[in-house]
Amino acid sequence: MEQVKLQRLVDLIQSLLNDRRNTTGVHLEVDKEPFMEEGGWLQFIVSPVNGVARAERYADALAEVEKAVKDRSGEQIVLVPARD
Repeated sequence: MEQVKLQRLVDLIQSLLNDRRNTTGVHLEVDKEPFMEEGGWLQFIVSPVNGVARAERYADALAEVEKAVKDRSGEQIVLVPARD
């Protein structure tokens, strides 16, 4: 994927995560580079900014953003929770 298109995708993901922060209080940040592309799916690591997020809210936010990215851009992505 070309760099400009990738940056637009990262910006979209972060914007959608920020929208969820306003409604859920979960502050998440997407890594700027996908760590793997498998079968056409870009995978991004997403980390809680303050190091803590309730698992259910974290998972819900990631699932909602994955769907919104597909709806808006047509890109198949997977948001992967960061490991401690």
